[in-house]
Amino acid sequence: MKARDFHSIWVVSVLLVCLQAEVLAIGVYETWVARFNGEANGTDRAFALAVDQQGNVYVTGSSAGVNSNLDYLTIKYSPAGETLWTRRYDGGARDADRPFAIAIDQQGNVIVGGEATVSGAGTFDFLTIKYSSGGDILWFKIYNGPEGSFDEINDLTVDDSGNVYVTGNSWGLGSANDYVTIKYSPSGESLWLNRLNGEGNSHDIPWAITVDDSQNVFVTGYGPGLVTGNDYLTVKYSPRGDTLWARRFNLFGNSDDPAWGLDVDVSGNVLVTGNSGTVKYGPNGESLWGRTEIAGIEVKVDDFGYVYVVSPSATSKVSASGQLVWSKSWGGTDLALDKDGNTFICGETEFYRSIGYTPQGETLWLKIYQGPGNTTDGPEDIAVDDFGNVYVTGGSVGDNTGNDFATIKYSPCFAIPADLNISRNVTLGDVVHLVNYIFDRDKPPCLGVDPGNCWEFSPSCRGDVNYSGAINLGDVIHLINFLFDRDKPPCLGSDPGNCWTPVANGACCLAVP
Repeated sequence: MKARDFHSIWVVSVLLVCLQAEVLAIGVYETWVARFNGEANGTDRAFALAVDQQGNVYVTGSSAGVNSNLDYLTIKYSPAGETLWTRRYDGGARDADRPFAIAIDQQGNVIVGGEATVSGAGTFDFLTIKYSSGGDILWFKIYNGPEGSFDEINDLTVDDSGNVYVTGNSWGLGSANDYVTIKYSPSGESLWLNRLNGEGNSHDIPWAITVDDSQNVFVTGYGPGLVTGNDYLTVKYSPRGDTLWARRFNLFGNSDDPAWGLDVDVSGNVLVTGNSGTVKYGPNGESLWGRTEIAGIEVKVDDFGYVYVVSPSATSKVSASGQLVWSKSWGGTDLALDKDGNTFICGETEFYRSIGYTPQGETLWLKIYQGPGNTTDGPEDIAVDDFGNVYVTGGSVGDNTGNDFATIKYSPCFAIPADLNISRNVTLGDVVHLVNYIFDRDKPPCLGVDPGNCWEFSPSCRGDVNYSGAINLGDVIHLINFLFDRDKPPCLGSDPGNCWTPVANGACCLAVP
């Protein structure tokens, strides 16, 4: 889910979070930060990211061009944060082109979609591009609606067979904006297109899309009813593009009810969230429950049916039956779940703010990032991989570079100070490793006769036992002292000076056993 339009919709007050960041930020460390300043040194903003099974990171957003206003800009980073390729795409009319969504298929191909000025300046069309993992364009598709006016993709997804699904709003003939959802084959063939004009015959805006294992497609957003103003409007399509059902949700008083996010569980139930609460529908569209007090921007459901909702003011976990499990006052604009049931959110005050929660709602960690411009930075998307690495991207003001892409990788802290051989304990073997590192290691790239001794610490505080900032003979002395001549706490004997334990510092976050 993109945070691009929520800044004027929600008001966030989280100064307390920022003040406490240094106290709580103990569970991950900042592995790398990759910044991108475009060719025009102007406004560059990332809107979405995705991570493949190898840990490569793909980011897409808009970037100011030298002769082209804004262009699609997509970057691939290695797991170490190195830029592997960058691709710029101008729609052709030299006007504003913005990709808002990204997905990766099982072959490692990358699909991005958004809006582009293809038909002529001042109008927008759907533009979907598929890149290979090497950055080659495999195909691109343009959709210009019947009015030939304003058409934009708001979200996209991909199924296990490599089919691509995009949804967005498209100006119709006499119907203002309509829902438009398109299914493309892996080769880019348009398999079906479904236009939906809501009962209010006015602006219907789809905001999120997902697909289940049977290739049923679910879309949610909002559109006016006959007498109700904007309502949640959720639609289920068959694999062939037929409308199976459409459901509206109107809160009491006919207030404005936009929906922003949806997800589908393993049983085919649909979760929808927005300004007026969170709703669960069954596979046939029957209403199972609603929690009007749990409003949100994004919603995810895990394999056990637990539902996670984030808004800028709160993060909540709800059971499959609709019972509140926990709610935290720290929220954000996007969320991700890992395989262990941890929740990760990102949001903004004047900087990137990323938080991890345990399945029980306890705070795992909190991280703050502010760019070199020391002004307002806004994260747009967050993701987590199978190894617990968390990725955040968005826009960040640089030092005389305007707004730049800023992508961050946070990695879990498993390091133990002085555990040089990563045995999960501190023993004589660590002394051997430390001596070997200092006196008998080859320097990278280790092309000599002893490549087995080519290694470094990761993170370096494994070897910096006395936390001096360097790894040298002093660390050997401290480590031997720790193993053979320290007093046990509370150290009431004759040698209290030897009562110590290597301190977790830098990226080391776990205590010595």
